[in-house]
Amino acid sequence: MTAPLSPGPTLLQLDFFGGLSPAMLPLVGVLLFMFEFGAIGTLIAGCEQAGLMEGNRLPRAGQAMVSDAVGTIAGALLGTSTGTSYIESAAGVAQSGRTGIVSLVVAALFLGALMLESVVKMIGSYPPITAPALVYVGS
Repeated sequence: MTAPLSPGPTLLQLDFFGGLSPAMLPLVGVLLFMFEFGAIGTLIAGCEQAGLMEGNRLPRAGQAMVSDAVGTIAGALLGTSTGTSYIESAAGVAQSGRTGIVSLVVAALFLGALMLESVVKMIGSYPPITAPALVYVGS
């Protein structure tokens, strides 16, 4: 097994001024609203699934949106894909994953899986193994 790759090439490599250029502002605006509405929809769906809605109101919605925003910013700063809430979260809530402990267990498993990267690379580069998995996922 090998050590995980260094985050150095992507860590804190944001181009703030490039993102604020006039040519990029429409794209930034579209992404902003897309992430915002996606997060709101996911939070409402997850809270309804968990039975946490109070009437038609989402309790502590501000804190939930701040948490989602912090996760998104942290992912961008670390050079990874942005970590945000997804509608698939409702499936986890339906299986009783409501407290956040499930997220911590999954995070620990992902950290453990980093040590197996070389094995996954070796297996993933062998088409007779990966092709059936892709066909299964596609169907």
